[in-house]
Amino acid sequence: MFTTNRFAAFVLMLAFLFTSVSVAQDKKPKEENKKSNETVTVPANTIDFKAQLKSSNSSLDNLGAMIENGRKKAEVNTLIAAAMILFLEEGATKSKAQITGNDLLKEATELATKQKNVNALKTLQGIWENSMLGNDKNKSKDLGATISSVEAELASTRGPGAKVVDVKVENYTNYTIYVYIDGVYQGYLNSGYYVVYNNVGTGWTDFYAETDNIWSSSQGKYIYYYWSNSYNLTNYDYTYATDFTWSVY
Repeated sequence: MFTTNRFAAFVLMLAFLFTSVSVAQDKKPKEENKKSNETVTVPANTIDFKAQLKSSNSSLDNLGAMIENGRKKAEVNTLIAAAMILFLEEGATKSKAQITGNDLLKEATELATKQKNVNALKTLQGIWENSMLGNDKNKSKDLGATISSVEAELASTRGPGAKVVDVKVENYTNYTIYVYIDGVYQGYLNSGYYVVYNNVGTGWTDFYAETDNIWSSSQGKYIYYYWSNSYNLTNYDYTYATDFTWSVY
């Protein structure tokens, strides 16, 4: 009898414990669904700008490809040009597409800031200031501070009395190359062409260029070519002649 009572008490205790656990589980707050902070970038080449803007302007036919090309090659000026097209169309049609001129202006500003591209930042500052375009004086003011900060940073890496030079890059290869100066992407350069970059700081400067991935049938895989050099830029003479030329072969 004693054993039976102990067993019954044990069963009752287990039942109570499991009931308590069950209740506790029921009352446990559910984990909240966390929203992603990732920015979703809409592929511009999937947008019918003519339809969304209710426009017959033929310049909109290739606008999506133009935007994606600017994004892929990290070209601030291409994004600015696309933004200007959209601003003009938005003003004319009083409509907006899935990607707006303001959206592209923000993209271009972020890219120029990342690249520390002072010339592009100054252009963007004027566009943000313009009431017919960016129409955001606060953003323009903020960019002014960014420009001053970037200019001071670039000058500090060159030492006191730092000056600037004009640099010509010549592409003698058979490939399109992507050019970097001091680790900052400058743009692409097609085979057989040259480009001049202004206001490059004097002192030791790193030059780098690379190709796209190229299929190598002999190796059975994609490869790419690159060129890298460092030069001490000191020749500045305030003439129309280019101060330094980097030839890529």
